[in-house]
Amino acid sequence: MAKEYEGKVKFVAVDVDKAGDVAAEFKVEFMPTLVVVKGGDEVGRVVGADEAKIRAMIDEAL
Repeated sequence: MAKEYEGKVKFVAVDVDKAGDVAAEFKVEFMPTLVVVKGGDEVGRVVGADEAKIRAMIDEAL
């Protein structure tokens, strides 16, 4: 998916065990969680690995 959205979306993986502060800042309680941030603001969130939901959320944010 990262290759498909290359140049439009930056994907960043966070190890919540090593970066608990980031997980806390974005209120990540379950994994996997995908948070879309645009202009410093959260504009979308998907908990789980539902590819269709993730794609829809990313497309909407673009």
